[in-house]
Amino acid sequence: MTAASSIATPSTLGLPRGWRGWFLLNLGVFVIYSVAGLVVFFVGIGAADISPIFPPSGIAVACVLIFGPRVWPAIWLGNFCNGAPLFFSAETSFIAAIIGNVGGGTAAVAEALCAARLMRWLSGNWHPFDRASDTVVFLLVAALGGAASAAIIGVGTFWLVGVTPSGEFGITFTTWLLADAAGIGVFAPLVLAWYRDWPGFDGRLVATVAEVAGAVLVVGVLTYVTKYPIDYLYLPILLWAGFRAKARGASFAAAAISAVIIVATANGVGSFIGKSDNQSFLLVEGFMAVISFTGLLVVAVRAQQEAAERALEAYNRTLEQRVAERMAEIAEKNRLLEEKDQRINDDLVVARKLQAAILPTDFDSFAPTDVAAVMRPAYEMAGDFYDVFRIGDRKLVLIVGDVSGKGIAAAFFMAVARTTLHDIAIRGGLAPAQCIAGVNETLCAENPLDMFVTLFYAEFDEATGEVAYVNAGHCEPVIAGAGGVRLLARTGDPVLGIMPGRRFSAGRVTLSPDETLFLYTDGVTEAFDPAGSLYEVRRLVAVAEAEAGKSPSELMLAVIRSVDAFAQGAVQSDDITCLAVRRAAT
Repeated sequence: MTAASSIATPSTLGLPRGWRGWFLLNLGVFVIYSVAGLVVFFVGIGAADISPIFPPSGIAVACVLIFGPRVWPAIWLGNFCNGAPLFFSAETSFIAAIIGNVGGGTAAVAEALCAARLMRWLSGNWHPFDRASDTVVFLLVAALGGAASAAIIGVGTFWLVGVTPSGEFGITFTTWLLADAAGIGVFAPLVLAWYRDWPGFDGRLVATVAEVAGAVLVVGVLTYVTKYPIDYLYLPILLWAGFRAKARGASFAAAAISAVIIVATANGVGSFIGKSDNQSFLLVEGFMAVISFTGLLVVAVRAQQEAAERALEAYNRTLEQRVAERMAEIAEKNRLLEEKDQRINDDLVVARKLQAAILPTDFDSFAPTDVAAVMRPAYEMAGDFYDVFRIGDRKLVLIVGDVSGKGIAAAFFMAVARTTLHDIAIRGGLAPAQCIAGVNETLCAENPLDMFVTLFYAEFDEATGEVAYVNAGHCEPVIAGAGGVRLLARTGDPVLGIMPGRRFSAGRVTLSPDETLFLYTDGVTEAFDPAGSLYEVRRLVAVAEAEAGKSPSELMLAVIRSVDAFAQGAVQSDDITCLAVRRAAT
């Protein structure tokens, strides 16, 4: 990340501003830096009494990462003061001491600025606690890079003024590099973690710090007393601290463990006592590097895991919200659809009632001729229809029709066909064939959906029993009486509403007294049973034979019962319409 806007920066709210704030800030850093530098005078390894860690380097890097380059004066002065023993060395001149401390202070400032710059430039962050990659950049690049710059400047200056002999340049450079890198690796995370989460104190944190300190001291004392190499017990303490108190717990545990093993090694106890002082020094440095890297890596991996969990939770919340919104939207649409469906159903109920209302149901006025009729729709609206009405003094018009298709369209076309047929027939003066021809012309002219009607039209003379009829593609009627049952032959005429200009022919038959003419639609003969078999005309004829001599209503009900029994609960696939007319006895 090279863009400044993409680099995370720490919060410095609440810090004093202006030159006074700058002065107080540098004064505070100077005091902390100088006090931390006293460690090297009290803890050292071997005859040379060399400290394997330089805590001020970590403090300086942390302060630059937090407060920026404005704290360099405090770092420079602090390091200069930490080099005060040079002024009291008999082997070092005053001028050499001055130049050496100037070089040391410059090295400390360069180290802090270089490490902070590398950390921000390569990771885009000011601390190593959020990502595992930040931990690697901080320890392997920032810490070593900053320490290398300090070692080059510092040891180079000491060599130029004669403080460091040429023969000791390499070992001095290595010691400086490792001690500063250890200080950055251990103490910079300690300062950064506690600053980042400040104040954030609670009983859990205090208890964790106390428990970690106690556990580290117990292991250290056991190591000192038993002389056993049990330093591996520090690792579970470090991991526990990192999981329980995150960055502050891991950084505190790393610093505490480092302090205890340095003291133990300085006193000749523990697993890091080598064959030489240099071996001991390197073993301690290696262990501190492992401890610091492990602790920071645990914290970073855990932070990434928590970030992934938060992202997943946020995604789940967003998903749940979207699902809830979608479900609410669907529920609202379903409600609107249900309302619309209810309105349609209500309209269909009304339409069905209106459709039923236009069909005659009171046949008492036709006495002594006995008439019965029924129409049972397959759907809300029917395409079948029937009609019975008088023309003249002694003729009854008998009509049964079946419109192609089902539902609302068929019902509308049925109403048109019935109304047209009724109007033309009621005017009188036309023979049945002429009447049907006129109806066909009207339906052909008013048929945008190309529907058609099968129709049986008859004019029944109540006095003579003569029936003049036209069968326009309709089912063969049944005549039942004492003389048996027979089918009324078709006249060979086509359906209505398709071909204009067609001529129609009429047939004639005479009903004997008490003989019944039974008209029906194909919803009767084409009813299906569950196996897919048709009811067929033969079953209708069998019922008519069994019910011969009974009233039209009894015959009609017997046919419907027979059809229902045959269907065995199968869904009715077509409208069922029946019209039965019996000639009165003489």
